[in-house]
Amino acid sequence: MIEKHYWKIKQAALNIDLCVVSKHHSIEEIQSYYDAGERIFAENRTTELVSKAAALPKDIAWHYIG
Repeated sequence: MIEKHYWKIKQAALNIDLCVVSKHHSIEEIQSYYDAGERIFAENRTTELVSKAAALPKDIAWHYIG
């Protein structure tokens, strides 16, 4: 029974995406995460999200958190 649940959880973990919260981080810092392979970012301020999205690569998936 434990082994069954172990494999179910292990398989589910393969479908997890990391969302980097970029609040209070500079464009240069976010770019370094992008260069390391991250593509999903989140902001909680509209003005920050708009300015960062304009300055960074267009294939970033932005999320608004609040």
